[in-house]
Amino acid sequence: MRFLFYSILLIVSPLFTFAQMTPLEKAETYYNADKYRQAIRVLTQLVKTSPANHEAYLLLGASYWYGNNELIKAEQAFKQALRVAPKEQMVYDRYGDFLATNKRLADAQKLYEEGVKNMPQADRMYFHLGVVLHEQKKHNDALEPLNQAISLNPNKAVYHYFKGRCYEELKLYSQALQSFDQYVKLESDKADNYITRGRLKLEMKDYQGALADHTKAEELDSVAHNGAVEQCKHAIEWDYYTAYRKWEKKDLAKALVYAREGLKWARSPEDIARYKRWIVKGEKELAAREQAAKDAIINKKLLTEAEIFRQRGIALIKAKKYQEAAYVLEKGLMVLIKSAELALSPLYDKIYQLRKDCLAAVEEAKKKN
Repeated sequence: MRFLFYSILLIVSPLFTFAQMTPLEKAETYYNADKYRQAIRVLTQLVKTSPANHEAYLLLGASYWYGNNELIKAEQAFKQALRVAPKEQMVYDRYGDFLATNKRLADAQKLYEEGVKNMPQADRMYFHLGVVLHEQKKHNDALEPLNQAISLNPNKAVYHYFKGRCYEELKLYSQALQSFDQYVKLESDKADNYITRGRLKLEMKDYQGALADHTKAEELDSVAHNGAVEQCKHAIEWDYYTAYRKWEKKDLAKALVYAREGLKWARSPEDIARYKRWIVKGEKELAAREQAAKDAIINKKLLTEAEIFRQRGIALIKAKKYQEAAYVLEKGLMVLIKSAELALSPLYDKIYQLRKDCLAAVEEAKKKN
């Protein structure tokens, strides 16, 4: 982030002429006008005469950085600022920003850890340390310094925001929501805060809560968040859509619950028609499955009953009581024809063949007599 530098003198006396300015004020003027070479020239001379001026070193580092991206010279200046003013928060702010912006997060972490040791009551040092840990995806480690920052300054909304982000990354959504609630409470007039909390509520499947937050955001800033409510509704509908797709092959009844909910949030005629089609088709299939399950229970009972008749018939055949056996086996066939499916079953064929053999044996016995 590029910083603008303003001295107190320039703020309170804007009519000061350039000639009346101090070297640092002149350098600030050059820097803020993007005249970095001139700023560097003035500051190089200034640090020679005032080697303990940490503000001059900070401005010199920023001028090297933003002027020609001379990172080595910029860092040398920032290090000098740290050397002469190890207990100035601004030094850690500027040097840490330089390191973090240049993707040197581990170095920024060490710097802020040093800042915490030197200024244990400076909430901003703990905050910076927490943020740089968060950016390194050390979310659990980041919570301790962020909590310390909040204990020192509980009314700083951004501290609660980053604490919430850490919890969110850790999938600890209830804790994240508590932090975002505080974030919104401290800056209740900022639309972005409601969007942040609303997105978390979407993740938590608190759809009504998410819709309320997106509605509030659009009310507060209808330009920046134009369409936020519709986008939220679409996100909710999409959640139900993906849930339906996930379960339609695994658990149709569960999938239909999602389809019915998705229909409530669908916006376009095409989406509405699609959900209705899925629901009608799914309900028919579920009804068919239910009937098939009932039929299976009935068929199992019929098969058991028919098998009993078959076993009785076999026992009578062994006793050479063919007429009685044929009568018993016929009862077994009558049981099986109650179901069209069982009338085509292997058991039906077995009983039919046994009965046929029994009748043939009866006829053979009649001929002998």
